[in-house]
Amino acid sequence: MATFTVHTSSSLTRLSAALAEELAKSPAPPLVRETVVVLSNGMGRWLCMELAAAQGVCAGLDFRFPNDT
Repeated sequence: MATFTVHTSSSLTRLSAALAEELAKSPAPPLVRETVVVLSNGMGRWLCMELAAAQGVCAGLDFRFPNDT
């Protein structure tokens, strides 16, 4: 069952920490990709680096834009 979770904050650091916690708490099964909505490619790269720093690796994530279908 797919889950849609929205986190809001004025701090990107807090948002990346909340995502790292959420991914660690309930990881997807192997070979299943998680979708993360970002506003730009740069935001996706930064978030991937933050997650790698927090968890040791950033893999299995699809960074999509809000208007992607």
